Amino acid sequence: MYDRKNRKLWDAIRNASATRLTLARVDDGPRMQTMQAKGLAGEVLDQVERFQNYGFSSFPLAGEAVGLPVGGDRGHVVIVAIDDRGSRKAGLQPGEVTMYQANGDHVTLGKDNKITISTKEFLPEAAEKMSFKTKDFTIEADSVTIKATNIIFEGGMSGQGDLELSGNLKMTGNLSMTGNVNTTGNITATGPVHGSNI
Repeated sequence: MYDRKNRKLWDAIRNASATRLTLARVDDGPRMQTMQAKGLAGEVLDQVERFQNYGFSSFPLAGEAVGLPVGGDRGHVVIVAIDDRGSRKAGLQPGEVTMYQANGDHVTLGKDNKITISTKEFLPEAAEKMSFKTKDFTIEADSVTIKATNIIFEGGMSGQGDLELSGNLKMTGNLSMTGNVNTTGNITATGPVHGSNI
């Protein structure tokens, strides 16, 4: 009798406890992402719902997970946390935060108020307006292409190399170039316009 009671108590505790899982398959089609996961002693759990934080969603390729049986029911386990030792960006400093994915891309909120974005192609898109406000703005690139109906600068502009435009250029300050300025539209400036071939 004593052993039977202990056995029932142990089973109840085990069924109600968090369980460690290994991901086997992910289905990102449903509104609530579902997974197949392997538990202890060869246990296979199908159609396990994964709860993610509002505003964030991911499709893990592999990893380990923590599952909770709802109401102690092993047939109704939900996944509440996932980690992947192979792709997690390690080596963070105290207080730093990073968002990463398996291909190595990451956005890191670093110490000293520095945010680092690392990727092969960066495509921000704003349907109405995009604004940058800063004291100093630097672009380092082999080439820069701007496609616009009109380009308006408020302040002076200087450069080394050629400037080619397919639209109009409007300036409220000076325009000074050491190369050529070519445009199929108009150049309007309230100050002097200087160039080797304008």
